[in-house]
Formats: sequence, structure tokens, C-alpha cells
Amino acid sequence: MGLLSLQNVSKTYEKGLEKVHALSGLTLEIEKGDNISVMGPSGSGKSTLLYVVGLMDRPTAGRYMVAGTDISTMDDDQMSRARNKWFGFVFQSFNLFPQLSVVENIEVPMVYAGIPRPARRRRADELASLVGLSARLKHKPSELSGGEMQRTAIARALSNRPEVLLADEPTGNLDTTTAAQIVDVLKQLNDGGVTLIIITHNAEIGEAARRRIRLRDGKMIE
Repeated sequence: MGLLSLQNVSKTYEKGLEKVHALSGLTLEIEKGDNISVMGPSGSGKSTLLYVVGLMDRPTAGRYMVAGTDISTMDDDQMSRARNKWFGFVFQSFNLFPQLSVVENIEVPMVYAGIPRPARRRRADELASLVGLSARLKHKPSELSGGEMQRTAIARALSNRPEVLLADEPTGNLDTTTAAQIVDVLKQLNDGGVTLIIITHNAEIGEAARRRIRLRDGKMIE
């Protein structure tokens, strides 16, 4: 069994009187250190898969195991703790706090984890250096380029040392050159042992992953 194991997982939403089958009988094993791209047209279930894998939503049917633990046995608080322990998230829209500096944004997950301030700051400084932002620590998001904002978001996602980094269209708001730089950062993290799952519409980024998954109508077709 892999680090993450989905067995015949389905997710159904009720939209008025209609039922929307966002995922249908998906079976997938994800190993530690995997580099996976998830591709497919809009409405294919990519984001739903990310929410289920990242413990932001529960499957309607099937079994999902994280490091050997069936999430159906977890209550909401346990799921929240597991999510903070195992997963880091990077989104297309960055989701930075505008009133906070780079270093303060990176610290946010560690605040929620109860890590003391001196340790938070040391870790944030290390991560800022890792993504090339040591000279921008005190800058607010409004003073950063798109690439710098996404680098900040990546550093924040790594702050609690997650095993798995989930990236939802991480280059969607970036120009081609900056997108390539972000992909390089993600590749370096994967080479360092972080399990990487990228949702993308970009065929070049998708094809560069070691494992490629294609979804259509909530089903894995490749």
C-alpha cells in the first residue's frame, strides 16, 4: 500500500435535485516521493480529487488511506490535524495575507501549529532562502512580482514539513518564464523527497511529471 491509497473512491454533490458525480470509482496508489500531474478538461474532477486527497473533503463512497489510516475513522478535528501534518497546499491565486510581510506569511501555518515564535522565524528564514526570497523578507505581497508571491506561497506550504505538496494550477497566473522558474522550484523540492501532486492545464508541465493521470467525467482514463 502506498503513502496515499484511494480505493474505488467516489464523490457526489447534490445540486438542487441533481446529483453531480465529481469522482466515480477512482483507484490510485501514491508512493512517497512520487511526482504526479493530474490533467483533464474543466469539470473532470481534478480539484475534487485534490480536496479529497488533501483531507479538505470526504469521499462519498470508497476508501481513502493516509499512511495506513482510513480517514473514515477520523473526526473533523483529527482530519484537520492530519491535514496540517501531511499536506501543504499551493494555489493559483497565491492566497497570501496582504497585511503580512513575506516572512510573516510563511509563518502562518506554524502559528496555528503552536510553534514558538523564535523557531517559527528560523524556519521561515530557511524556507525563504530555499525559494530565493532572502532579500524580500519584509516586503508585503503588493510589493512582490507574481513569481515572488508564488514562491512565498510555496515556502508557506512547506512550513510544517509536509510529506505531500498539492499544487492546484500553481503557474496559472504567471507568464511563461516565471512559470518555468516555479516548476524548477517544485522539481527541486520533489528531488529532495517531497511527494508532489500538480493539477495543471499546461501540457508541458503535465508531461514533465514522472507519473501522469488524466481525468474525464470523474473517472481516470489514463
